[in-house]
Amino acid sequence: MKFDVELTALVEVFGSVKIVKEVVNGQRKVSQSEAESLPKFFNDHYSALSLTALDFEH
Repeated sequence: MKFDVELTALVEVFGSVKIVKEVVNGQRKVSQSEAESLPKFFNDHYSALSLTALDFEH
């Protein structure tokens, strides 16, 4: 599944564009709190989804 999400939109989850880029580029792992925030972000923006923190844990 492909999502068209602007990196700047993920700042509300990660706190900065720098951290978003590091996560997207595989230079940084998603923290537990971020893994808990990501499902809400994607579920709110894509109503067909039903994600949980387990979907984002490493």
